[in-house]
Formats: sequence, structure tokens, C-alpha cells
Amino acid sequence: ALANDNASSIKVPFGYEAKICSDDSYGFGFGLCREYSGGGAATVGLDLNDRLSYVRVLPVVTGFQHINYQGQAQPFSAGKTYRANEGGLGGVNNDMLSSMRVPRGMKVRICQHESGGTCATYTGDVADVGVALNDKTSLVEVHPVVTAFEHASMRGRSQVFASGTYISTVGTLYNLPNESLSSLSVPTGLKVKVCAEPNGTGLCRDFGPGEHRAFASDINDKTSYLLVQVQ
Repeated sequence: ALANDNASSIKVPFGYEAKICSDDSYGFGFGLCREYSGGGAATVGLDLNDRLSYVRVLPVVTGFQHINYQGQAQPFSAGKTYRANEGGLGGVNNDMLSSMRVPRGMKVRICQHESGGTCATYTGDVADVGVALNDKTSLVEVHPVVTAFEHASMRGRSQVFASGTYISTVGTLYNLPNESLSSLSVPTGLKVKVCAEPNGTGLCRDFGPGEHRAFASDINDKTSYLLVQVQ
């Protein structure tokens, strides 16, 4: 392991991005900071050399110029919108996107035009975005999402949830039968409240970022209400 203030270079693999800072006050990155995309290695620079106190590593969506994850690649971070006419697709170029790696905890929407047009949404890897959008994409939006599972250990049927309120009695838990939720994957930046009653009262539990692989017996298979919020 590295001692505090003792790093000089960083290597980030594809599918991730890293933020490094000189100050880790209160568990967050402050002071002089720098961000690195996956797929390469670099020195941290003289201004951060041997001054590193904070490192945050997060998964990203990776877009590719060709199908089957081939060709030039570009990372896309959660919570951001990329438009070709603003230079946002410089890594894969406008109308050149053909496939994407989409990790758990991400939802990506791609569109033919910066203003919309033909669009598609993905919550997992897509080896070929299809004829309608292959080499025609000018807009990429990435949102963090919670993934809920029917069984413990992230098994069984699943459903993703962006920020919002989801209630079994109005059909917004459409892919999970009422009172069947047993595990959750919560990405950085989101938090979840689950309750046994569809009005958000009664027995409730709160979950922060991380993989919650098994609910306690008092709430397991009893969820009728789910609230996703930004932390």
C-alpha cells in the first residue's frame, strides 16, 4: 500500500475513471485535484507529485466506434450529457458510435440528434446499437441508477431505478412482483429508502452506496415502496 503523500503516477483501466486530490478533508477530495480516464497511465504532475491524499475510482460507460467493443473508445461519466455539437463526442467522433460497455449502476440514453430524434436506452452492455443508431449518434446521456433484485446475492429478476418514487400499487415496480425485493446495488451518489407499505410508512430501511446482498428478515420480500434520491 502507498503511504500518504507518496504517489507519483497512476494507471486507470478501461471502464473506470479516477479523481485524485491533495486534500482528503472530511472524506472528500479538496485542494488541487485532477481526473483521469481509463485506458492509460500518466504521471500525476509536479504539482501533485508526492502530495496525493485522496483517490476516488468510479465505473464509467465506455463507447466504441465499431461493433463488438472494437475501435477507438471514449468514457462517459454518470450524471453528464455529451453533445456532438459541443465537442462532447470527441473520443469516438460524431455519428461514429457502434457499441457500448454499460456497467451495473448506469443507464445510458443515446440519440440520433443533439435535440433527440431516434433514441435508445440501455442498462447493460450492447455489442451493436442497431441500424437506427449505428454510426448516427450525436447525443449521449448517462444517469446513475439503483438495481434491485428479486433474490439475495443479486440474483433473480431485476429492475433499475433512477431518482424518483416507485410504488407497487401503481405499477412502477413492474419487473419485480410486489413484496419480492431481497438485494440492492446502489451506485455512488444515490441513496434508497424501501418501505413495506405502498404509502412509504410502516417498516422502512435506508441504504447508501454499495452492494446490499441480503436484506434483514424484517424487510426481506416485503417492499411495496422504493424511493431513490441523490445524496
